[in-house]
Amino acid sequence: MKTGTMRTITKWIFLFLGVTALAMMAAAEDPVWPRQIAKPGGKLVLYQPQIDDWRDFQQVDGCMAFTITPTGGKTHVGVVTIQMQSAVNMDAHTVLLSNPQITSVSLPSLDPATTMQMEQLVRTFLNPAATMTISLDRLVASAKKTKTPPVADVKNDPP
Repeated sequence: MKTGTMRTITKWIFLFLGVTALAMMAAAEDPVWPRQIAKPGGKLVLYQPQIDDWRDFQQVDGCMAFTITPTGGKTHVGVVTIQMQSAVNMDAHTVLLSNPQITSVSLPSLDPATTMQMEQLVRTFLNPAATMTISLDRLVASAKKTKTPPVADVKNDPP
């Protein structure tokens, strides 16, 4: 093989390995959804947060669907509404979400007594000192857009 061709192939191999390494690092910093938390009281599965508001890029308001399965019990589906503080790392393209505050828990398919028990169980899983890293792109994509982009008048008449 010619030296020029060999150099080109080598460059493409290194490029491929570099892109693969970056993708693996990004995946390590932003694990896939859903995320599971297991404790002696049961298992909680959290689904990707849906962002309602990202005030001043510091406080995130949103909700997360979840399933809760108490040890030896049936699985219940619900939604938890939360507020979290955010810190953006532009170099890593990630956002650290911290200080989660539960504002409400909804389990619409349960009676009031069971709802209270499941809400207390959900609160034991979500530690107020917990942190979560999420991709900046994922967070921006899931945030609700409040303004529509301006539309420019374009004249498309042929010459």
